[in-house]
Amino acid sequence: MVSPTSTRRRRTKVRRTRGRRTGIVLGWVLLGCVAVVAVAGVWTAVDAFRVRDQLVEAAGVVPQLEDQVLAGDDEAVATSVATLRDAASSAVATTGRPHWKLTSWLPGVGPNVRAVQTLAGTVSDLAEGPLPSLPAVVAAASPAALAPQDGRVDVQSVAEAAPVVIAADDGVNAAIASLAAIDRSALLPQVGGAVDQLAGELADLRLSTATASRAVQLIPPMMGIDGPRDYLVLVQNNAEPRALGGIVGSVLVLRAEEGSIELVEQVAGNSISFDEPVGDLTDSETAIFGSQLGRFMLNVTSTPDFPRAAQLASDMWIAERGETPAGVLSLDPVALAGLLGATGPVTTEAGLTLTADGAAQYLLNQIYLDEPDPAQQDVFFADAAASIFSALSGGSGDAQAAVSSLVQSSDQGRLMLWSSDPVEQSLLDGTQLAGEVPEVGSTPVVGVYLNDGSGAKIGYYLEVATSLAVSECRPDGSQRLRLKVDLTSAVPDLATLPAYLTGGGAFVPEGTIQTNLSVFGPSGGRILGVSGPEGEMPVLTQRQGDSPVSLITVTLNPSESMQLELELVTGKQVDGVPTLRTTPGPRATVQTIEPGCAATS
Repeated sequence: MVSPTSTRRRRTKVRRTRGRRTGIVLGWVLLGCVAVVAVAGVWTAVDAFRVRDQLVEAAGVVPQLEDQVLAGDDEAVATSVATLRDAASSAVATTGRPHWKLTSWLPGVGPNVRAVQTLAGTVSDLAEGPLPSLPAVVAAASPAALAPQDGRVDVQSVAEAAPVVIAADDGVNAAIASLAAIDRSALLPQVGGAVDQLAGELADLRLSTATASRAVQLIPPMMGIDGPRDYLVLVQNNAEPRALGGIVGSVLVLRAEEGSIELVEQVAGNSISFDEPVGDLTDSETAIFGSQLGRFMLNVTSTPDFPRAAQLASDMWIAERGETPAGVLSLDPVALAGLLGATGPVTTEAGLTLTADGAAQYLLNQIYLDEPDPAQQDVFFADAAASIFSALSGGSGDAQAAVSSLVQSSDQGRLMLWSSDPVEQSLLDGTQLAGEVPEVGSTPVVGVYLNDGSGAKIGYYLEVATSLAVSECRPDGSQRLRLKVDLTSAVPDLATLPAYLTGGGAFVPEGTIQTNLSVFGPSGGRILGVSGPEGEMPVLTQRQGDSPVSLITVTLNPSESMQLELELVTGKQVDGVPTLRTTPGPRATVQTIEPGCAATS
């Protein structure tokens, strides 16, 4: 008889034997897994060199492709697209193999493998989607397509091209978002560099596709494809400065219908005024700009925020005429003169020839020397504006030059556009054309705006120079800024100037330039102090939204100068390169900006 003790010993020995066998089997399995992973890793590494070459080749094609499209070289475009597709297809096929999927989950290696897979997929999506459509995108928004022919823009063709253009922009935007989702912190330098390179090239490309997408969505409806639309055009007079440029000397009514533009009416800006503000002004608006902002069409441009100025102008027009404008456009004589560089000289009904070189000076200054009667001045302004718009809408001159001139005017804040349609306005938001006061962001924006206090056209002789520098990069990511504003009166001999130009002493001594300076600090920041020739100055400080605003009145006699210096600080984590916005005057403002903390870190 076998004892219980012997039985237990045999069972324990069997379990130990089985355990050793199981351990050996698991060990071999684990060793096999390690071997498989190792082989997969080596295989993936070998593949990686091949994929790298394919992606480098594809990435190099993107900027070449854009240049070829802009040059109109269709044969080169087709070749580049084919090259891109082949490289992308090979890269996707390689990175989709099982060993790539296996190594994508390995610690350390995995993020790099997944990044390369994302790169390959992104390039493939671009090659099959938006990049082959680039010629259509560029053609749809080209000056040739948008230039009037026989007085009319072919808005129907623009509308038909819209789906392709919008899809191309969506595709580029999706590619940018895909790359942005990659965690750069876990990547090897070679992989991270490739991601950054392609992301940069796509960001440059989207400048073109986004502009074209906005254009094909805005131009057909705004040019009256669905019926006539009437727009107010505020012609600003920079000789009497306001924050956005100058007083609204004239209001034109432009009618757009099926791609044609017609000037249907012109009224003097000073003919529209009210005893009480139209619309509700905020307390800060009243404190900074006065109730005149909402009472006089002349003064709607006192605010540096064009959407607000346009809304007030629209409200005044509705109150005055009972008609709701489709939108508001603003420009000044410098912008009009720029268009003459494209259309060529124009001759007014009165027989005066206006040229690109002389139109701004004549409209802003010489007219007051030649014609003392304000009523006749208004007649001349209407005549000049009608002549220039007629040349532009008739398709005279160089379409490319006209577009370049409009872009330059927009960059300088001389051309702005607002739509009363919320959907259209949302497409304009964030563009140079919108003329908005920026909200909080990583880029600090400082504004230096002028509102004349002389009540005359003497502001033509005011010369302005500004400089903005970073004086300290602070631990919380904010920046301390130093702003300098130099103002100089270049008023000539008063005996040569008429009273209408000098003001005749009605508000200030004759020949004196009085300017109400509004300095807008960075949104979310503060203005720490202001100093002038006599040292620190007491100034009135307000807030407009999230922006601090210092109000400074400057009075200059002929040939006098004054320098103001302001210390400002941005909000936290606002470390981008500073931007300086200024009131566009009769001449370009001299402007100097030093890099921000992000650029110097």
